Amino acid sequence: MNKKIFSAIAILMILSFTVAIFASTDIINAQTTSDVVTWPFVDAIPRTAGVGQPVLINWGLLNYLNTYADGWNVTLQITHPDGVIEKHAGKTWSTGTVGKYFEFKEPGEYKLECIFNGEPYNNRNYLASKSDVLTIQILEDYWKNDYEGHSMPAEYWTRPIDSQLREWWSIAGSWVATPANFYAPYNQGPESAHILWSMPIGDTMGGLSGGDTGEIGYQHGDAYEGKFAGSVIISGVLYYNRYVSNSPRQTVVAVDLHTGKTLWEKDFNFGASAAIAV
Repeated sequence: MNKKIFSAIAILMILSFTVAIFASTDIINAQTTSDVVTWPFVDAIPRTAGVGQPVLINWGLLNYLNTYADGWNVTLQITHPDGVIEKHAGKTWSTGTVGKYFEFKEPGEYKLECIFNGEPYNNRNYLASKSDVLTIQILEDYWKNDYEGHSMPAEYWTRPIDSQLREWWSIAGSWVATPANFYAPYNQGPESAHILWSMPIGDTMGGLSGGDTGEIGYQHGDAYEGKFAGSVIISGVLYYNRYVSNSPRQTVVAVDLHTGKTLWEKDFNFGASAAIAV
């Protein structure tokens, strides 16, 4: 190829590459300077509260963020009934929101507003904006819980208990560990001792042998192997281990504590190293 022609082609390629660089830079600059409309908000729970009652206020932007470390710089503006303006500036969580409890000492109407002054983010310009004004009422001699409680049961009830019945915790105690003196509070029981049901422990029974053996008695072996060691009661179900001497295989039994009915049994093989020595 002629050297002059080759040089001309090389110059044209360099010029084309340079033009492409400038063109791509213009595109990047255009992306950097593009504007994004923002959507601020503010909310309060409850919107009617008593003097001194905690009110949870959330504010921020509905615009999404890219990573957990990011956040918007937003300001909560509170206008008091006497016209005094209170401002709380801060950074949102990566969800775009931030929340805080406030207690208002004077009755009246309080006006809440979220203010965003705008900022660059992810090569784009997010525009300044203000939320709609939210008005909350603070009243004297008023206090209403956010979530009303439930009355205690007045008739027969069963488990599991709906976790929304929060007040029932006082009568729903489980026996997840052996309590001191075998006393399990937080349960409603009968006023007098009685037997709901009985179940043999182990494979044999104990008691007086009688007959030719006279006063000799026999036992079921509980003195050597604790049949109920590690047993727990959860949500009205008794779980206990049925130990087998010198065996790595053990059985867990689940029994309905109210009816005495065995719900299920499951064998577990813990290996030769777990064999129980007696």
